[in-house]
Amino acid sequence: MGINIMLPSKPLWPYSQEDLLNLSSNRKSKDAQLWIVGCSFAHGIGILESQRFGNIIAEKLQLPVSFLTKPGSSIDWAADQIIRSDIRQNDIVVWGITGASRFAYYDDFGCLHNVNTVNFDSIAYLKNNMYITVLLSNQMIYNSIPKIEQVKNYLQKINSQFIFGLLPLCAREHDVQLMH
Repeated sequence: MGINIMLPSKPLWPYSQEDLLNLSSNRKSKDAQLWIVGCSFAHGIGILESQRFGNIIAEKLQLPVSFLTKPGSSIDWAADQIIRSDIRQNDIVVWGITGASRFAYYDDFGCLHNVNTVNFDSIAYLKNNMYITVLLSNQMIYNSIPKIEQVKNYLQKINSQFIFGLLPLCAREHDVQLMH
């Protein structure tokens, strides 16, 4: 007696490894440079490029700048971008740490959603009490703390300079406990 397995008519994972491993920016100089990391606040959504804090800091320090930023992104996403980027000794990394209540979700239609407590209701197929309970739980903080520590350890080992800061998110996403 065999087991019949129904395979989907289209691939559930339409992304290639290259698509999934793309970095949001690359190194701009062989010399020391600035890296800005984070979500929409770090990216500068809604303001001119010249008004972004990363561009202002880069201008004051007279350094080239790369933005490892993506609106709605999570701590996991940012940590991955930092660790896989070409950050070197004497570079400066400024990471605007977002709320822990965020995660990336790839749906069966090949769309990436940056899920958080603000946009959660707009993603109809995630409307389930279990998901919102997990988003607002200490589990998300527990998952985020090791990622932050891994990045800190990595940046210390390569002798780069870094500043981590908590971004001013809405009260629902502002996990003050994350910084204790």
